[in-house]
Amino acid sequence: MAGEIIKAGNVLKIGQRIEFFVDNDDNRYTSRIEDMTKKEIIAALPLNKQRVPVIPRTGARIYALAIGDQCRYRFFSTYLSTEKLDGRIPVWHITRPETVERHQNREFVRVRVDLRVRARLVGEDGTIGEPIETRTLDLSGNGVALVMPKPVKVDSQMRGALPEGPAR
Repeated sequence: MAGEIIKAGNVLKIGQRIEFFVDNDDNRYTSRIEDMTKKEIIAALPLNKQRVPVIPRTGARIYALAIGDQCRYRFFSTYLSTEKLDGRIPVWHITRPETVERHQNREFVRVRVDLRVRARLVGEDGTIGEPIETRTLDLSGNGVALVMPKPVKVDSQMRGALPEGPAR
């Protein structure tokens, strides 16, 4: 499922954690953004599990995940070179994308589902409210998102029912 496309300049920040996958290598290498220009991202040189610097071939395709507060942002880049920033910090120079894609960072993926449901809010005293006819937005292994006619207090309890459909 494709995510929202966002301008890279609105997402990528100096100091941000970033993960790289290089060409046909299944290993994930962690790093951080040290600096940026309009055309390049300068990232701390990643190390492999044996703590050996990872230096791809010039022009290698890089798949990157920039880590945000609630999600990840993915993009493709090209490895350009390695140098020592300020003569002391080993870094990669990679191409800076114009856009990034918001990417799910979840144990369970959310799936858009539009179903009729009947919900009843449970009061703090345990009373069950009147039925509310509504629809689902999406669901995952941890829950379901519903459209409600008015705001509902966080951590409220609810009883819900899906309408019976034809037997399959």
